[in-house]
Amino acid sequence: MNQKTFLQTFVYCVLIAIVIAAGFIVTDPAHWPNHLLTAFIFTMAIGYSISFLYHLLDPILLRRRPILRWLGLLAVFLLGGTIGTILPFYFLHQFLGFPLQSWWLLFGANLVLSLVFGTTAVLYFSTRARAERLTEELRAREIAEEKLVRLKTEAELSALQAKVDPHFLFNTLNSIASLIAENPAAAESTVEKLSSLFRYALRHSSGMKVKLSEELEIVLSYLEIEKVRFGERLQFAIEADETLKQVEIPALLIQPLVENSIKHAIAKARDGGSIRVDVRRAGNQCRITVRDSGQGIVEPNGEGGFGLKGIRERLRIMFGERASVRISPPPTSEIQILLPLD
Repeated sequence: MNQKTFLQTFVYCVLIAIVIAAGFIVTDPAHWPNHLLTAFIFTMAIGYSISFLYHLLDPILLRRRPILRWLGLLAVFLLGGTIGTILPFYFLHQFLGFPLQSWWLLFGANLVLSLVFGTTAVLYFSTRARAERLTEELRAREIAEEKLVRLKTEAELSALQAKVDPHFLFNTLNSIASLIAENPAAAESTVEKLSSLFRYALRHSSGMKVKLSEELEIVLSYLEIEKVRFGERLQFAIEADETLKQVEIPALLIQPLVENSIKHAIAKARDGGSIRVDVRRAGNQCRITVRDSGQGIVEPNGEGGFGLKGIRERLRIMFGERASVRISPPPTSEIQILLPLD
């Protein structure tokens, strides 16, 4: 019998003793202390006798058919009632002069009470134990489902990451191909920068978040590669609040936006243009702004191209409604990403 069972039995017996003593107090109020003490002693003796026998024999009874199990429990109640009556009666008779003539009436009443309260106790504690077990099973199932949701989320993020990484790398390789014949030294330098981009992409191909400072370094490397390709046609600037550089953001979040600006605002313009990346604090959010000198983004379906849809989906999976992407209407060419700082 563990501590929890011991305390439960004690509380249950105290309540029964009070109920029994209350009946005697009504008929004989002058001797209520004696009635209360007697009821308490017999109830405790019977209650712990039944509880001990129940926990001793219940593993055996559990393997029997229901009818045999209940017959066994009735035997436990009667045996516990007998033991719980004989021992305290002998003690009360020997040391306190308890009258012998009350034995048979007390013995019969205690057996009836043992059957009634024993059955009630078993039903109550069995139902409670079953409810606790079902609660634990439900909680374990909820934990398993939460784990499955988390794994599903990670799988979705990995799938989206796999779509973004090749998109970015293939465009960079095209830039290098255009440099090999014209400027081998620049091509070699670009290959070195590309190797750092590969390492970054591979290192975070299955990861969720990186520090903002790491992402900005990759954006700088990408722009320097494109600078070799476009020369003076490309002007760029990156500015960020120093206090935000340790903030974690989804990997390869800013680079696709810069790549989009290269593709639409720089490559298509005869004189090129400029790109500016700005990271600032906006209340309890981190605001990432990518602005270029193009004519803006037209969103016929309200979502933009693949890059923007991928970014929106990644933010939805990671942050739910707490993150957003805002696209300024033409002729302004600006995209803002708002991320929660918590």
